[in-house]
Amino acid sequence: SHLLGYLAFFLAYRFKWKIGVVAPKLAQTWSILEHSHRACVQSKVKPVYDNRYEIILPGGGVIKGLSGNKTAFTQGFHAHLLFIDESHDIELDVVTESFYPMLANYAGRMILSGVGGEPGSPIEAMEFDYQSIYPWTEYIDYFPRYQKTVDKERRIMLPEEFDAHYNCLPLDISQHQ
Repeated sequence: SHLLGYLAFFLAYRFKWKIGVVAPKLAQTWSILEHSHRACVQSKVKPVYDNRYEIILPGGGVIKGLSGNKTAFTQGFHAHLLFIDESHDIELDVVTESFYPMLANYAGRMILSGVGGEPGSPIEAMEFDYQSIYPWTEYIDYFPRYQKTVDKERRIMLPEEFDAHYNCLPLDISQHQ
């Protein structure tokens, strides 16, 4: 998610694009936008307008946070690019009815990201085979500070969830239902 925040800032600043950042819950969207705010500070770019869910950069680039919640009112924004993080937890009709039309004015693109899914999410109802080959232990070699995040998540998640998200194993929570 933090990479999406930095990438959104870069593309909005460099190409003057309007970028939408979407996650299933507004708090998750804020987490991504927090990294866009941090990128502004680190790049010494002073936004023309800056609040928690919208950053307007000098020259016309915009980063706007939107909720992927089914009840959220998201119409009225048009974008060159939409990042939809944790897209597996957003219902398909929300994406097609609310977000896809936002790309029409600029012939924009949509980038879906995310791995896994919480029980009951739309993606968990589908039958598919996802495999990742990059476990957290290899990531630690490049970013040692990531160990703190992994340790925190290990305490919060069920062992099966942790294995699915961090050890690249299939998610099987049938014994907990």
